[in-house]
Amino acid sequence: MNEKETLEKCLEWNKENNRPPLNDEEVAATVASIARAHARNHAAAADDLPRGEKDERKRTTWTTLKTDWVYVTAQEVFIRRHAPKVVMYSVKGFGNMFAYLKRELEVTQSLTNYIFSRPPSHGLDMFESFCYMPGQPENYDGDLNLWRPSPIVSKRGDASWFTDHLLWLFGGDSEHVLNWCAWVYRFPHLHPKHALLTHGEIQGTGKSVIANVMKRLFGPWNCTILDQGALDLEHDAWKVRTKLLLIEEVRPGFGSSNALAKKLHPLISEDTVHVDMKNRNDFDMPNVIAGLFGSNRPDALTMDDSDRRYLIVSTDRDGKILKPRERDYYRTLYGKDGFGGKLNDLDALAAVAWELRHRDLKGYSAQDPAPRTAAKARMIEAAGSELQKWMLDSDAVRAHKLVAVDRIVHQVPPDIDRRHRGNLRTDIADVLRRKFSGVPVKNQIRPHGKDGGKLRVWALGEDAETTAALSGDKLAKIWKEEYEPRATDRQPDDVDDDA
Repeated sequence: MNEKETLEKCLEWNKENNRPPLNDEEVAATVASIARAHARNHAAAADDLPRGEKDERKRTTWTTLKTDWVYVTAQEVFIRRHAPKVVMYSVKGFGNMFAYLKRELEVTQSLTNYIFSRPPSHGLDMFESFCYMPGQPENYDGDLNLWRPSPIVSKRGDASWFTDHLLWLFGGDSEHVLNWCAWVYRFPHLHPKHALLTHGEIQGTGKSVIANVMKRLFGPWNCTILDQGALDLEHDAWKVRTKLLLIEEVRPGFGSSNALAKKLHPLISEDTVHVDMKNRNDFDMPNVIAGLFGSNRPDALTMDDSDRRYLIVSTDRDGKILKPRERDYYRTLYGKDGFGGKLNDLDALAAVAWELRHRDLKGYSAQDPAPRTAAKARMIEAAGSELQKWMLDSDAVRAHKLVAVDRIVHQVPPDIDRRHRGNLRTDIADVLRRKFSGVPVKNQIRPHGKDGGKLRVWALGEDAETTAALSGDKLAKIWKEEYEPRATDRQPDDVDDDA
């Protein structure tokens, strides 16, 4: 009710209930005072709102509310649709935000109860849960699709500024980078099964151009930039609005940490992701995330030789470390003070989009295992564990056709044993398999006959499978020849002086 209607009601009530009734002037003065206080409180409340919310309140009517907002049942939140940035309110917060609409609707119940009591055809659209599926409609099998289209539309033009820069950075491996970018851009609704990691020891060469271009092509609202520590956080609502995951600096040790093993690997390998939204119900959704990472360290990720998840390229090749070019070159790419440069040129970006969309992939698919590169081989070697490096250098392993894990355990230097994380026997066996082509012998052997103890051994080398298939007696003979040479086979220096 407005002030006039309130005064009429109060005058009527005053005459019927007050004995004696107040005079009309006193009632009018009281109502006017209350109205002024209410106006002051309402203005103060509006001033406490963020600017966007004040603007929202000014322009929103019941008609625009039904158009601009939707409700997601499983997570019990209201979402503003079509906005590049996700704006979300709890039921209580939404009701408080737009409580003034009750006057327009002439209802006494809460606004949210009014919304829930009406069918979607006469109220807000409602969805079961969230999902993220690029290129698909807002209603994706009953879920609210939070993908937002990019403003960049591909158009034929000169994309050489981008392709030439990649060629200067990575040489022949630039073809791998272009293939990965093209596949991810062309098939945004599909999940790539390997991530791209760009390496370069010297900062400032322009590796970040790749991330900047891809972020603009997808639209920044479809990309998430994290530092690696954020992957260990309990809540990960960022997944529900992410096509491109950017980690600008992967540091040594990350590959063997829980963050990588438990967070990155499922994101790269699995077809669904689990989303934990703070104070909301968890849910699973299709995984379309593409990982684009960078590092200045040669040992950034710990991998084995059979890794399929990472496409690794480096600016450092042929034994040379790439150094930055002159300042003016980078200004043509990045501009100055936020203005100019190819990265701020919509036509230049549209030309790159066209180049990627029409690139001949020559059979490449980002859902296949990552291509092998020299940069990846160097990183695998550089990031190898202390245990692995010791085994590769130790005659206790590399000089033999047969080895026993238990024997190697007792030969590991104490300082390496002390610093080693994980199960030592399991990790020794893993290195034997990966680095020595090791094959475990099915049955234990008895080097000293039936009266001696048993040994569980591994066969090593190119002929490991053939060796492992030999009979127990032949394997025992090989073992004795390697570890228990006859006295007559010793070199002169090995003979005791008293002999």
